[in-house]
Amino acid sequence: MKKTWQYLFLVALIVITLPNLSFAQNMATVEINGIKLVMDEPPTLVNGRTLVPLRAIFEALNVTPMWDPSTKTVTAKTDKVDMKLKIGSTNAVVNGQSVSLDVPGTLVNGRTMVPARFIAETLGAQVDWDANTKTVKIVSADAQTSVSDTQNKPDAKTIQANSYAHMKNFMNQFENSRFNEVIKLGNIETYRMELSDTTLVVDMTFKEDAQYDPKTNTITLKKDPSAIAPSDDMDMGQLIWHEISHKIEDENGDIGYFDSKLYGERNIEYMKNIIQVALPKLEQLERYNGDDAEHIKKLWSNFEKAYEDALKLPETQAYPPDKEMLKKWFGFSVDKESILEFYKSGKGGENIKKALNPQIASVWSGAWDTEFGVLVMTQSGNNVSGSYSHDVGSLAGTVSGNTLSGTWIENDDEGTFTFIMNEDEKSFSGSWQETSPDPNQGGGWDGTKQ
Repeated sequence: MKKTWQYLFLVALIVITLPNLSFAQNMATVEINGIKLVMDEPPTLVNGRTLVPLRAIFEALNVTPMWDPSTKTVTAKTDKVDMKLKIGSTNAVVNGQSVSLDVPGTLVNGRTMVPARFIAETLGAQVDWDANTKTVKIVSADAQTSVSDTQNKPDAKTIQANSYAHMKNFMNQFENSRFNEVIKLGNIETYRMELSDTTLVVDMTFKEDAQYDPKTNTITLKKDPSAIAPSDDMDMGQLIWHEISHKIEDENGDIGYFDSKLYGERNIEYMKNIIQVALPKLEQLERYNGDDAEHIKKLWSNFEKAYEDALKLPETQAYPPDKEMLKKWFGFSVDKESILEFYKSGKGGENIKKALNPQIASVWSGAWDTEFGVLVMTQSGNNVSGSYSHDVGSLAGTVSGNTLSGTWIENDDEGTFTFIMNEDEKSFSGSWQETSPDPNQGGGWDGTKQ
């Protein structure tokens, strides 16, 4: 645990002590044992000192910080370290000793950002700066030992830390999508605690990619999470999430909704299909920036089909998922109707809102040549049609911008019309022209649109 705390200190220290680093957003990243550290708030400069998001670093090393809003104080305790830091203070307390800070901890967009100059531990880790990718690469002492001394037996703490990083990335994979506001792929804290209580073993001769054994509370992995390439990050994260979900189901099966543990796989296959097949359809929807309503509806329909297909899996056909159970056990919540309401509200973009909300018909009504006759037309989309009197006739046209133009017909007479919306966008004026049989006839229209 002491080493874990040292690695935590190292991350923040390296951010401070590399003088040529400019930690502007999207410019630099931090890797711990080959795993990119996912941070929802980028490092930031304050008075020449770099502040980093405390929680992201702590959790990457499997340490959970506690926040007391009443005193604005962050604490973190392990069996070896007791740290307390108050926002706005230039003093931190580590193991009962006061330590001065050059820059006080602060809140940025609701995230606790901390300086690291006060760290003076002997860290024993390998640190490299990759100028091509602008990446700080940190290899912990444990990871160095495991690679050099026991190629096939990685250190348990390193496996835990990297497994959590992969799993967290998998569970947070949609955090940059707007729909992430109304879904949840699981309670990360629940998964973290279950993972920390599980023995992880790497066996490169194991026949399965990963498997949880409830008798020994062990997950056996065929690949070392520390040696996974970034391109395989999601695959490894899915494996860890999958097996921890098995563990959660196994623990709840004896005391929860079902007594039989044979039911387990149906929940996981359903959730996995929603995550890996259905939700990427929403990413495609949000990437579309055009205003073609029919195309947007098609993209939404693709999601609906994938969502419904998840309910047609053999496992879900035999045992339909209980959404309340999924929320209670795993913290999993992906509801199609909630997502639809989110998009209809406009939070997912005005183009999606307009396409997915039922179109309310607009009514054009007005007078022909100063009360000589009246017209009433209904607009659906860009198409407008209706009728008029003194004599009885019909009209049909198309809206383009602030102009409605089309044709009219009355017995043997026919012609064209053009209406232009006024600046108030409620009233219009325009003209009509007969084309047959008497092209010399014409007149004006005035009216309102509701």
